[in-house]
Amino acid sequence: VDRLDNKEIFNVLRMIRNSANFPYLIFLVPFDKEYAINALTENKIYNPKEYLKKIFDVEISLTPINESYLQPIFKNILNEFIDKGLGDSTSEEIAGLKQQVDGVFANIGLVNYNKPKYSTIKRALFKIIRNNRDIIRFTNSIKLSLKHNFDKLYFPDLIILELIKYENLVVYRKLFEGKNYLRTITKNERKVLELHTDDNKESPEAFSFIDSFGDYDNLILELKEDEKVNNYIISLVEGLFNEPEDQDFNSKLSIYYEFNYLNYIQFSINGISYEDIESLLDGKQTD
Repeated sequence: VDRLDNKEIFNVLRMIRNSANFPYLIFLVPFDKEYAINALTENKIYNPKEYLKKIFDVEISLTPINESYLQPIFKNILNEFIDKGLGDSTSEEIAGLKQQVDGVFANIGLVNYNKPKYSTIKRALFKIIRNNRDIIRFTNSIKLSLKHNFDKLYFPDLIILELIKYENLVVYRKLFEGKNYLRTITKNERKVLELHTDDNKESPEAFSFIDSFGDYDNLILELKEDEKVNNYIISLVEGLFNEPEDQDFNSKLSIYYEFNYLNYIQFSINGISYEDIESLLDGKQTD
């Protein structure tokens, strides 16, 4: 019932209360208790907890879904899509992407995946993606991005950006809205992006893709002062602009390198079928 609004929840619970003693009738009602209590409070119920106790004779509290249960579901969906849904991909590209999927779910400290971007994803992923419904919605978005742009994107960066967008769209927009949060510096003869901080001492170069007005804004400080932004989002934003592992598949396509910036905000939509859109609208997984 926690998908209903406050008034609807109150009406459903009242209906259950008024008919609970009917013979041969049993109500099995799954709901988020805190959400229901809040709905009852909004409907001027004096003691919502006691109100619920008078309606339900038995209460069974479910434990949170464990990460170990969600991991194989998440991993299998992505691997199956990479195997079947990338069209013109080569066997080398498929192997590279699947290795990166393994890296996302590998234990921190193993192989070469104790790297900043993978570690950032590992810490935040199942704090943001909490159940099967989240997995389906999140992987649908990943699939649409990969389906037509897998050869233009660095997979860990895509995951980080999608996590930010899934959890806090306002923060996601800040990364691309044209404010001076990013600056360009030259490192190893390549132009790379970094977040502006008050500690930046090196003079920045002109950032080709964002209008620069000379004054830089400290995004991390701004996010830390915003009560609506949690620490996982802040760590994802910081991790996004860490240098990728040189040997990692498609690392040269990372958003860390200035030249790739537009690839992450101008995904091609050519070839997205009506079936893809209808599947998303129906809440189904895309192929």
